[in-house]
Amino acid sequence: MDNFDLRKYLAEGRLLKEEINSELEDYIVGLFDQSVEEEEGLQDGVWEKEEYASDDYEDAEVFLELIDYLKSTGGKYTLEGDPDINLELLPNGDIKWSANVVFESLKENNSGLYVTYDEDITDIRGSKGETRRIGFSKPVNFENSAMNDAIYKHISNIYGPGEMDWRDDQELEYTIS
Repeated sequence: MDNFDLRKYLAEGRLLKEEINSELEDYIVGLFDQSVEEEEGLQDGVWEKEEYASDDYEDAEVFLELIDYLKSTGGKYTLEGDPDINLELLPNGDIKWSANVVFESLKENNSGLYVTYDEDITDIRGSKGETRRIGFSKPVNFENSAMNDAIYKHISNIYGPGEMDWRDDQELEYTIS
């Protein structure tokens, strides 16, 4: 083993990476939820070691555990989910995060959004006072204002200005104004 080169071994990804535990996954999601803006698009930020590993911070030990985990993975990790959260350990111990935020129900080509029409509707745009029923193939958190804004923007681009009236978490009525 005189010729063993640990750096080469690590660079080739041949060292088995330690699996992340559910506590760290939950912690990452919690930090992300506190940090992310309620808008779509690529977002990033930095979780500073000085703040999150201080004695004043309740979960300081978990933050330090996350740093150790990132060190074991070569400084980078992606927590797969919706969205994927990319983490990178910076030299000073801070953690840079990034994610491409897209509201699930509005993803192009896999949206889960469908529109039902009455058989006699010939004008998709509709006219003032007409109501359209919009359905979703899976439940939508309509109490989330960012989700509501994104859905309104999407629907108003199709029908023009109007008002949404949620019937339940999978259906709303849109009245064109």
